[in-house]
Amino acid sequence: MSLWCVQQGGRYSDAVSIACRFTNFQFQIKAIESIENLPFRPILKRESIFFYDPPFELCGQRTILKHLARSRPHLGLLGENFEEEVLVDQYLEFAQEIHNQISILSLVQATPIFDVILKSVNNHLLTRTFLANIQHITIADISLACVLAHNMSVVSSTISSLQNLKRWFITCLSNTNFREVIGNITSTPFSISLNINNAQQVQQVQQ
Repeated sequence: MSLWCVQQGGRYSDAVSIACRFTNFQFQIKAIESIENLPFRPILKRESIFFYDPPFELCGQRTILKHLARSRPHLGLLGENFEEEVLVDQYLEFAQEIHNQISILSLVQATPIFDVILKSVNNHLLTRTFLANIQHITIADISLACVLAHNMSVVSSTISSLQNLKRWFITCLSNTNFREVIGNITSTPFSISLNINNAQQVQQVQQ
């Protein structure tokens, strides 16, 4: 089973790598410069992450995360009932929207947008530990935590000011599967810092 990342895919490869650890999938990450180096021809050519698990040839983070979650239904990574599955979809969208806004807008333009989203998440977490399931992590937690971790320079002050969000973020990144991929998190009452892990090995595919 192989995970192919165009220019390593950033938060996309991290989220899928973490999900693979939760599901005990054996996988190999391969960085490529373009989709021309893939062993198959994807339909969605603008995606940056591709997954090959014969007979499946998948592209896009959300599709791959859902495939992994469905492959191990007893873990409840996709939610354990209809309500939780809806929440998982909602927060996967939130993660994508934050990523999109930070990617295409200036910091001044993007900040009010993701502040609204993160305050909404903070309110949602008032009575729960995780986003969808009360007791355990789902792919929604994995996706949103990764997009925030990869944009700490933008969102750290907002996370630090929202106590429910901060508690959830620290809980997620303190999990062994997160630490092995992303790195170690440290926090004070007023700040959060993340020591990004550069030890993850990525196989470079020759042109």
